[in-house]
Amino acid sequence: MPGEPDRSTNPLIVALGAAGLFVLVACLVIGTHGRPLLVDDSFHHWMVDHRASPLTLAARWFTATGTGVIAYLLAAAAGAYLGRSRSRTVVGALAGVLILLTGQIVRGLICAGIGRARPPAGDWAGGAAGWAFPSGHTASATIVAVLLATAFTRLPVRVLIVSWAAVVGLTRVYLGMHWPTDVLGGWLFGFVWASLAIAVARRLTGSSALLGCH
Repeated sequence: MPGEPDRSTNPLIVALGAAGLFVLVACLVIGTHGRPLLVDDSFHHWMVDHRASPLTLAARWFTATGTGVIAYLLAAAAGAYLGRSRSRTVVGALAGVLILLTGQIVRGLICAGIGRARPPAGDWAGGAAGWAFPSGHTASATIVAVLLATAFTRLPVRVLIVSWAAVVGLTRVYLGMHWPTDVLGGWLFGFVWASLAIAVARRLTGSSALLGCH
């Protein structure tokens, strides 16, 4: 309506703020040559020391939902729903998958560029490969969560979606395969990537429905 303030740039501003935080955390990691920060070391050892078999089994299952087939199916479902019409359902699904895929590629390049080592392999409660920062499972889950939260706007649903991405990140620390700052970096990167990708998709399609809020 005329006279109402334009809030359309708010998500972009939030994404840029998160990008600034990601750069800050990345600089801290680079500045310490990948060595764990104080919070990394203390939280990592606390988690490892308090692991219990049933919870570890559940954490392994839950952490797997943050990547692979499940993550891509969720990204496609979110994109398809955001298509808002039969003609755009396939395009939306492909866009969701593309956002996740490109996000994983860029995250992998950042990982290789920073080259941060994981915690000692003796602390792992599962398998892992590659560099640590930012966490891949966490970043992927966060990208999917942003897509899902954009599609499903009811508060209780969004709380569940955000909680899922948060727990995926925490399982990476609990299972001993990432430092806490790796997970923080994954959350920030995933949020930034998905938010900016959605903004670009809106601009390219000229539609607020396709990958956007109605």
